[in-house]
Amino acid sequence: MKNCFKLMSLFLGMLLCATAFVACGDDDDDNGKKGGVPDADEITVNDLIGTWTVNSSDNSYVAIFTKDNVTLKENGEVQFSGNYSIANGVLTIPGQNGMKFQSVPGLLYGKSVLVLKQVYESERGNTENLGFVLFKQGKTVTATSQDIQGFWCWYSDFGAEEIVRAAIKINGNNFELIITPWGQRYVGTYTYESGIIHFNVTAGFTSREEHSGDGSLWGDMDPKTLEFDDWRTLDPDRWQIYAVSENPFIANGDEAYGFVANLPAIFTKKK
Repeated sequence: MKNCFKLMSLFLGMLLCATAFVACGDDDDDNGKKGGVPDADEITVNDLIGTWTVNSSDNSYVAIFTKDNVTLKENGEVQFSGNYSIANGVLTIPGQNGMKFQSVPGLLYGKSVLVLKQVYESERGNTENLGFVLFKQGKTVTATSQDIQGFWCWYSDFGAEEIVRAAIKINGNNFELIITPWGQRYVGTYTYESGIIHFNVTAGFTSREEHSGDGSLWGDMDPKTLEFDDWRTLDPDRWQIYAVSENPFIANGDEAYGFVANLPAIFTKKK
């Protein structure tokens, strides 16, 4: 999926939805803290100056900050270059056609991680958000697998009802991932280092027609509760490997940010 910085409306037709982990609810972290993640550090101009980058399965994003300006690049092409502002711990970068980037308050993990949410109005008139994770060159991301434990859902409002686009359940060293519109589910183990998660898929399943990735959108799975009791084995040659390759995944309290099927998603932690 190309041109994320430039034209987010391209994503509106991709109904990413999600999992057989059953219905979601808010989750409390074992330490009474938000995901065990330290409080975010204040954003200052001096901390921003430099180069921030991230690579997804087949896209790369770069933000280059100077004292007064920022340049955003996607796959080497400049998508925006201009001024930015900081107020109340939030960085704001104006975009084109009413779109804009706003950071989450502060910088995460020892000022090594910057998360930019792109806010825009969809064709349905709804406000949508996409979340880009960017790592500061020269710094080490100290995120650990303990930070990302839990059940994470990516929601979106399609018309009159809210559905889950994708969900990731991380339990110990195991993961379960469902991408609803594909009607696909993956299970296996994972590795996590420097804010990057790598899924080691051991099995894939489909809620669509047997032994195929074809059929109606999300098959027979309920896109709101994610309930489905008849998962069928999906032939490995039909696995959407790029969706479960190495990608950034950063927890920030009851939110997490990462790429699923190459889309910069914002996840909510659930019970």
